[in-house]
Amino acid sequence: MRTQLLSSQMRVKSKKRTSFSSAMTVLGAGCVLGLSLLTWNTWFASRPGIVLKPETHYDFIIVGAGTAGCVLAARLSEDSDRSVLLLESGPEFGWLASVPLAAPLLQNTVSDWAYRTEPQHTSQLGLKNHSSAWPRGRGLGGSGLLNYMVHFPGVPSDFDRWENEGGTGWGYKTMRPIIERLTCERPQDLIPRNSCPQTSYRNMMTGEKLCLPQQVKKCVPKIRLTRGEPTSETLTSAFVDAGKELGGETSKDAEWAEKGFRHSRNSIWNGRRWSTLESYLRPALGRENLHVMLNTHVGRIVFSADLGPGTRRAEGVFLTSGAIVLARHEVIICAGAIGTPQLLLLSGLGPKQYLKQFQWIPFVADLPVGHNLHDHLNMPLYVSFSKPNLSLTLSKLRSIRQLGRYLLYKEGLLASTAVSAAAVWPSNLGILLFAMGTPEETVLGNIANYMPETFHGLFPLAKNSSQEGAVLLSSCLQPRSRGTVKLQDSNPLSMPAIDPRYLTDPKDIKCMAQAFKLAARVTKTRAFKRLGAKMHLPEFKHCGKPNLKDDAYLTCIIRTGAITGYHPGGTCRMGSGRHSVVTPELLIRGVGGLRVVDASVFPTPVSGTPNTVLIAVAERTANRLTIDYPTVKYDYFY
Repeated sequence: MRTQLLSSQMRVKSKKRTSFSSAMTVLGAGCVLGLSLLTWNTWFASRPGIVLKPETHYDFIIVGAGTAGCVLAARLSEDSDRSVLLLESGPEFGWLASVPLAAPLLQNTVSDWAYRTEPQHTSQLGLKNHSSAWPRGRGLGGSGLLNYMVHFPGVPSDFDRWENEGGTGWGYKTMRPIIERLTCERPQDLIPRNSCPQTSYRNMMTGEKLCLPQQVKKCVPKIRLTRGEPTSETLTSAFVDAGKELGGETSKDAEWAEKGFRHSRNSIWNGRRWSTLESYLRPALGRENLHVMLNTHVGRIVFSADLGPGTRRAEGVFLTSGAIVLARHEVIICAGAIGTPQLLLLSGLGPKQYLKQFQWIPFVADLPVGHNLHDHLNMPLYVSFSKPNLSLTLSKLRSIRQLGRYLLYKEGLLASTAVSAAAVWPSNLGILLFAMGTPEETVLGNIANYMPETFHGLFPLAKNSSQEGAVLLSSCLQPRSRGTVKLQDSNPLSMPAIDPRYLTDPKDIKCMAQAFKLAARVTKTRAFKRLGAKMHLPEFKHCGKPNLKDDAYLTCIIRTGAITGYHPGGTCRMGSGRHSVVTPELLIRGVGGLRVVDASVFPTPVSGTPNTVLIAVAERTANRLTIDYPTVKYDYFY
């Protein structure tokens, strides 16, 4: 009876309301259909080349299908006479991974290793258990399907620093043309538009209209880029103008301001995430000489017998399923700054005295594996705006119109990333403009592992779902503090012990304070004031009254509220001395047939987001391997 009464009441609603409900029903059905098609296409697009059982031997075995692993698997399999096996611990990512703005939603899912750091004593005091969440991609594409897709080519000093620390051949002169070739942005190949009739081209860094000469007209970029404005160019343009204002304060800063404050460029193409899975591996899947195994975990590396110093050689890998696969040429580890040192330690490569405590691990080589861990810290500064339509807000994201725009046209807020601009400033100071006006506690708070009082002290207006604003993430780009990655036990399926030891070097606090002050200066520029900007300094009871001139206050808020920049590296340091794990050719010292190609080899951090540089490192290594191992037919080996 009650149901009939309710139905009767609904029938007398206005035709307008009925029409609206019908429209929503149709749109809802369309959304479900669209999601189903996306899931179907993603699932079946990558089926070719994925095998359930490996062969006994391959020329190359690559462990880890992340950013670098996808590059190497595709490049090394270009020669049909060279066999390649790519091993990945996780499954395929779902369709959600292709949606640019959905990056945070993939954390703490089956697609994330969901690492946690050891409790920190000098940092992250406002996080639960003083521990940071370190998401790392677990699946085909790796962390390249979890990151925020910001393209940064590094600065010359990054690479020259590597070379000065023993990384011979990794200087800026070597790396610059590789990076430029990845994006087809080679200044030497571009001439003014009026000087040639060929295809027009817009330099994304300067906005200058150029054209491509005939000889490079067919350049196809491996890294496809779009600008990162989530709503409009107003906010990002104000950020760039703010840099020019700051540069005008002194002649020394002027050049840096002109180069350092820029719109961000993101690896997004046609509204979808553009990772090395899309640009390298997916086009290569289906080659008869390339096999990919998913949900396959490597327990340890298999070595030859010890016949004397320098005689041990990596012969293959032992899978936790019990199978052994052998490599004719090399085993290449691309498991990342956390997974790679864990695998090497489990395989007997590491500090000799440390490995003695693990009775079941046979010792192979005494190397500083797991040391030199570095990462960026990000210190948030929230700024609100009185002007409308400047940033991403929860009320905008909840709009059905936005969902429809993305599903139908791959446009709108979901086709962007909230990181819309960035700055690099001397000495070693960085800022990311995160154009999110209303940070969501249930998302951002949980991702960062913030305690509730810390989150609200940083983002006081977070409960207003329509508040316009942004978060300036300030960072020390070359931190001096170093941490470690160690084993919890000898079980390859256990989580490693990650101790970044943030801010243990006092100079890092000074550097972070300078970066935070720079972010505060940005909010006070005329460009930001025109937007109705209001800075909200962090308010934590134990840190005292907010005061940018108070060093004790700055130290306190940084030790309390700064979070990971998601850029771990350095745990298998490249170099030529006893403090290095790999040679400049990225070969493991003291053994043969074993190479590491991932961010663990970076001796020092990249002064920004490292993904593009990592692709260039993998490209350079692939070029080297094609020279070291020319095509040979094997009918007798093993």
